[in-house]
Amino acid sequence: MNPAVKDQQPIVSTSSKFSKNKKPFIIAGLLIFLIADGVLVYFLLQKSKNPEPDSISSPLPTSTQPADASSSHYVGTQTITLHDVSDGSSSAQLTRVFSQGKVEHTIEATLPDTSENTFYQAWAINPEKPKAYLGKLAKNAEGKYYLFATYDFNPIQTITFEDLYNSVVISLETVDDDVIENKILEGAFTQ
Repeated sequence: MNPAVKDQQPIVSTSSKFSKNKKPFIIAGLLIFLIADGVLVYFLLQKSKNPEPDSISSPLPTSTQPADASSSHYVGTQTITLHDVSDGSSSAQLTRVFSQGKVEHTIEATLPDTSENTFYQAWAINPEKPKAYLGKLAKNAEGKYYLFATYDFNPIQTITFEDLYNSVVISLETVDDDVIENKILEGAFTQ
């Protein structure tokens, strides 16, 4: 017998049919794990883009009452129609939304086209305070005039319905100043 062969150990294969068959299961398991992880990440990102309704402050629909009995802040949404006061056929819809610390005004008006040197402006009126300029109306592609304006106020301050600028005027102007020249539309929020 060859002494060199005697000291050699036989080469034993550690692989078997069972371990060869594990490879596809391991790959499939990893793929399922990666897909599940990707789906989870996707839904977490979507949730962060669209917070749950409980986590955002939503104004009370069509309400002029405080959010609850313990709150003295005005929170609510109202929509009114502004009527023509210039013997024309113009009209507008105005929606205001109050939440703590913010008020939004959205106006969509049917008005005649302005001449080259005229424009429409919106004003908020409270008889006990100076009038508030809401902004110039712009004409959209459908031929309607619109304005969207957002204003912040001190959320610590108590706001009641009487504190609000409850009358609104849309005027036709030739000079950009704080004088209301020609009232075209007018309306008021009521409690």
